[in-house]
Amino acid sequence: MQNNNYALVIDKSISMRENVTLILQQGAHIEHVLKAESPEQALELLQKQPGTLSLIVSDAGVPLKGFVSHLLSQPAFSQAALFLMRETGNNVINSIANETRVAAVLTKPIEAESLLGEIDKHVIGLERRRAKRVFPMKNCMVDLGFDDSSEIYQAEMVNVSESGILLRATRPHSGSGNIYDFASLVVRPVDSEVIRLYGHVVRSEASHYQPESENIPVLMAFQFGRIDDVNMAKLQNYIVMNDVLGGPAQRH
Repeated sequence: MQNNNYALVIDKSISMRENVTLILQQGAHIEHVLKAESPEQALELLQKQPGTLSLIVSDAGVPLKGFVSHLLSQPAFSQAALFLMRETGNNVINSIANETRVAAVLTKPIEAESLLGEIDKHVIGLERRRAKRVFPMKNCMVDLGFDDSSEIYQAEMVNVSESGILLRATRPHSGSGNIYDFASLVVRPVDSEVIRLYGHVVRSEASHYQPESENIPVLMAFQFGRIDDVNMAKLQNYIVMNDVLGGPAQRH
């Protein structure tokens, strides 16, 4: 997206605002994202922001009707696509969608691919670089440490890209590993340098692949946060090497 374009995220939840912002910045390469907890705060931020508003991602529970009609009537904001986020089973959104110009409706928790897929369809002028995902040629273990726990868990890499990683691990005993939980991810390839990453859980489900163990593994997908230049270079090199040599078939 061009540098003068930006997005707006409205939600009462700080973690939800941060999650959506991270997806937009890392996955859609939208550098400037305004974050507001209410339409009133959003208007204050918009008045100070130069450029073109391309996307609004808002919780359906905030009072949007007057805000959206006022906003989209102004030339500077009229081309913005409006995405609404709802809780599972929330039908109130139907009336909102009928009275406002809604491009897409997303169900919480928001998954990166769902949001990015809607952006591809509805946001004009955005050319998104899709991150190439590769499978490890050799088994690769990852030290997994959640922010709210002092324990370190061993996980196996299933696949990885520049924007995220899919791991197979035993479900943490501490209650960590829920959607939006943040964790350090220390990737330990067999034949290359250690890669230090950081991200949050965007998906967690039981693995269909069951080893001979009483511990049932889960698949946990992480969206990366910001990665420093050194570790990004290591990650890119790891992806290139495994892409060229080809990894094993994926097991679930």
